[in-house]
Amino acid sequence: MVQQMKEGYILVTERTFKMMSGADMDKLAFEIDKQLRGVRGDQASLDDLEAIKTRNRRIQRLNLGLNILRSFRKRHRK
Repeated sequence: MVQQMKEGYILVTERTFKMMSGADMDKLAFEIDKQLRGVRGDQASLDDLEAIKTRNRRIQRLNLGLNILRSFRKRHRK
């Protein structure tokens, strides 16, 4: 799921997490964080603008998914 999220095949909303258990959300957050570190570690050359744009889009999608997941968990803890 994280790979599809990174490539833009899955649009993440709060509805994405409604049917997940707490343990599944923990695993998903861990995998998103791991993929995010991997994408940040891949440095494109400064000449290749398309690679830079792709990298930035992937980082943005993963950050957005992680932020939505964290806000969902925070609101539904009570």
